[in-house]
Amino acid sequence: MLKIFLDTTIIFLEDINIENVSKRQTIAVAIIMVTIIGLIATPQSAFAGVSQTDAAGIYDGRLILLDEPTTDGAPLLSYFPGAPIEVLSYMLENGNDQFWARVRIGFGRGSIEGWVYNSALKWYNSCTSSLPSAYVDTATMDLTADLQPGNPIRTCTEGTEVKILGRGIANNIMWEHVLVGGEIGFMNGAFLKHDSDYLYEKNAYGLTIGDKALVNSISGTQAIIKDSPIDEGNIIGKLYNGTDVRIYDTVVLDGWICVAIGELSSGFAVGSMRIEDLAFGDDRSNVISCIPTQAATSVLSLHVRPELDLTGILSDAMYLEPSPILYWIDAGDNYEILGEWNTQLFNPSWNDDHKEILVKYTAPNGDTLTGYAAL
Repeated sequence: MLKIFLDTTIIFLEDINIENVSKRQTIAVAIIMVTIIGLIATPQSAFAGVSQTDAAGIYDGRLILLDEPTTDGAPLLSYFPGAPIEVLSYMLENGNDQFWARVRIGFGRGSIEGWVYNSALKWYNSCTSSLPSAYVDTATMDLTADLQPGNPIRTCTEGTEVKILGRGIANNIMWEHVLVGGEIGFMNGAFLKHDSDYLYEKNAYGLTIGDKALVNSISGTQAIIKDSPIDEGNIIGKLYNGTDVRIYDTVVLDGWICVAIGELSSGFAVGSMRIEDLAFGDDRSNVISCIPTQAATSVLSLHVRPELDLTGILSDAMYLEPSPILYWIDAGDNYEILGEWNTQLFNPSWNDDHKEILVKYTAPNGDTLTGYAAL
C-alpha cells in the first residue's frame, strides 16, 4: 500500500506543473442532449468475461470496483495497478472476516467508494504500478467530481496529458477515472486519445471507442441517425456527408453503431448510425463533403435579436433544463450546417416541420462550437 501511494505521489509531482489556461465552458448541456433524447445504445459491458479463478474480481489485469458487497454487485469501474486505494472497512461472509473490503479510490472531490474482493485487492497491491497515459482530444474537457456531468473540478485544453487510474461505463458514458495536474476526477473516455489500444478492445471491424469517422451516406447527401441501434428506431437527425463523428460504443447491432457528434465543450449528441454510412481511416480522404455554409443574415428576420442564438440543447427542451446561449452569431458571420435534428423529443417521429439545424461555428476567438439554431 505504501508503494502505491509513493508511486502516485511521484506522478502528482510530475503533473502538478501542467498549467490550466482554459476558461471554464459549459459541458452539462452536452450530456443533457443524450439524456433527453433517450438514447439507449445498450453499451457492451466493459467487464464481460471476469475471471472467477484465484484472481476473482480481476478483469484483464485490473481490479473491479463493485457497487455492493455481493457477487451480483454491479461493476462501477476497473482499475490499473497504481491507483491510490484506501481500505475503509471489511465485511464478514461465510465466516471469513475479511472477504469483502470497502475502499475509497482517489481522494478529495474526485474520489469514489465501492467494494472489492479482498483476495483481489491483495493481488492488486502486489502489482507494479502501470498507469497508462492519455491526452484530451477535444477543444476543452471538464474534469468532473463524480460519474455525472455538470460538477466540474477544472477544465483541461486539447493535448493535456492525463494518467488513467481506471475506466468503465456508467449512464451510457465511457468514464475514465484520471489524474491530471495533481487532481483526480472523471473524464469522458471517448474524447481522450490513448497511448495504447488495449485500453479499449477493437471490435470485428477493427474499431475502438474514440475512433473518428466521416459521414458518407451510401444513398445520398445525408445519413440518418436514430435513437437506438435497430431498424425500427426513431430518426432523431440527418447528417450531411463530411460531418465528423466518433465511435461512442463499439457494439454493432444489425449494422448499427453508436456515435457522438459535436464538440464536448459546447453541444454534442449521441445516436446510432449504419456503419455503411461512415468512412474510417484512409477512406475518409475519399469523402465528398456536402456540408452547406450559411450566413446568419439569411435567418435573422426570424429572430427578435439582431444575432442568431446558438444553444447547447434543442429549444423544445428548454423548459426541462435551462440552456445558456453558447454564442450569439453576428449578422454576416458564416456557419456550417452539419444537419437537421428532431425537436419532437417525446414523440420522435420525423417531421420536416419539427426540426432545428445542427450548427458548427468558429467564434472570433478561434473556439469551435457546435449547437442548435431554431429557424
